[in-house]
This record gives sequence, structure tokens and C-alpha cells, in this order.
Amino acid sequence: MSKRPMNENMMSKILKIMESEGISDEKGITEFMNNLVGKNIDELDFGAQTDEDKSAELLDQAYEAHTKTEARSLAKSALKLMPHNSDVYLFLAGIAPNEKESLKLLKKGYKLSKAHLGPACFIEDKGHFWGMIETRPYMRIKLALAQEYLAQESVTDGIGHLKEMLDLNPNDNQGVRHNYSTILLREEDYVSFENLVSKYPEDGSSEWLHNLLLFNLKTGKDIKVIKESMEEAKTSNPNILTFLMEGPDALAEGDLDLESDYITVGGKEEALFYVLDALDVWEDHLEKLSFIITK
Repeated sequence: MSKRPMNENMMSKILKIMESEGISDEKGITEFMNNLVGKNIDELDFGAQTDEDKSAELLDQAYEAHTKTEARSLAKSALKLMPHNSDVYLFLAGIAPNEKESLKLLKKGYKLSKAHLGPACFIEDKGHFWGMIETRPYMRIKLALAQEYLAQESVTDGIGHLKEMLDLNPNDNQGVRHNYSTILLREEDYVSFENLVSKYPEDGSSEWLHNLLLFNLKTGKDIKVIKESMEEAKTSNPNILTFLMEGPDALAEGDLDLESDYITVGGKEEALFYVLDALDVWEDHLEKLSFIITK
């Protein structure tokens, strides 16, 4: 589980400085940002710490805690200062003793975060929910809640949250569409899948292109179309089809680093994560895929 990005914390503080100094026009913002170049962060005057700042610091300490007991204590202290801090609920859900408790925490954090933003935000700022720092915590916990619903087989609830996220942030900085497309194929909702694909024609990611191939297989498209789709998918990550056909056992021991914070685009870790997530959707079509590959 990742902390709130440090640059996000810093940008939030910088925006507060600009707001306090009445800087809002493009020229003023440019001058202000240019004046920051070359300065040490410690030189900046962020003013007195707010409860929000203190809450964020306590959460950082919770991530560094040596025991879950210590971590929970720090997290609860963070909530006392900022009850709607959904990043804290996200953290607590990650160390919850069971799935039931995890879901309970995510639902509570999501509800409080949504209430804090207020109804007007969902009308006035719809379409820009990742571009605004103040709405990012809401988007983070909404994604976690969707994933927890899906993990607990509450598919309708999970899909509902993913769809809403794409409405709130069509640019999809969080990559919601990738997992969502797999789910739509699993549910055989081809109309929604095609509608989703039409909104992101430039997406060349391996998950996206392999799901397009899977869609063509599932819907009985012409072999020529399937072959073209297959070749395009292979260019994005040549390992995925190998893993699908031969299984992860085809890997040599030591080939994977699943503990790494980074996944190489087009690499074996990326391929394995996709196959583990989507293999059940592919299973009924592997024989046909094998036939097309050898044809």
C-alpha cells in the first residue's frame, strides 16, 4: 500500500500559499513557480501547521511504524485531527484483520470523504477529479472500495464505482478502465465494453490490447480480425500469450520480482499480473487461440 505521494502533499501546501497571497491569474502563478526554482523546501514559509498537516504527518508515521498496534494508534490520532481523512481509512483497511473489517473501514472513509467534498463538487468539478488535489483522496478510496467489493464478489457494487470514477475523471489517470474492461468481458457485457473501448482509441497498453483480442475471440470475429488483433497485442507484451498458453510454470525460477514497486511495461511481471487477473475469462477460448496461432 502506497503513501500519499510526497509531491502531492507539497503541491497542496504550495496551493495554500498562493491562495493566501491572492495569486490566481496565469501570470502570477508562473512568477510564483519560477521563484521556487532552486530553493530548498525548508526555505519556504508554509505558515503554522494546520490539523490537516498534522494528520498527514501522523499518517506518514503510521506507515513507518514497527507494529500494527503502533500503526493503528497513530492512524487513530490522525483521524482525531481530521475525521474525513480517507487516506487514513485506506491505510487502516490495509492492515485490517479480515475482509469484513476492511470493507467496513473503506465504506466509512468513502462516506466521510464524499460528504466533506459536498454535492456541489460532484457537479461543478465533474470530469476533473484527478486534476484537483483535494479530490484525489476521494478517488483513491473509491478505487479501493471498488476493488474490495469485487474481491468479495459484490460485482454490481464494484462496477458501479468504477463506472462513476470514469465519469468523474475521463482522463483516467488511475488506469481504472483496464481492470473495468476485464470485468465487462467476464460479465459478457459486450455493449458496455465496446462503449468503453470507443472512448480510449489511443490506448496501447498490454492489458487493453489483450482484452480487445479476447473480445474478438468471445464474440466470434473473423479469423483475419483476430490475427491482426493478436499481432498488435503481442507487440505490447510478448509474454502474455506465452503465459496464457503454457501457464506461469513456463517461467524460469528467479525470473520474477513480484515484490518490486515497479512493473516494467512489456515485462514478465506485467504479463503475470494480467494473466492471474484474467485467466478465468480466457480459459474457454485458449483452444481456439491455439488453433489460430498454429494456422
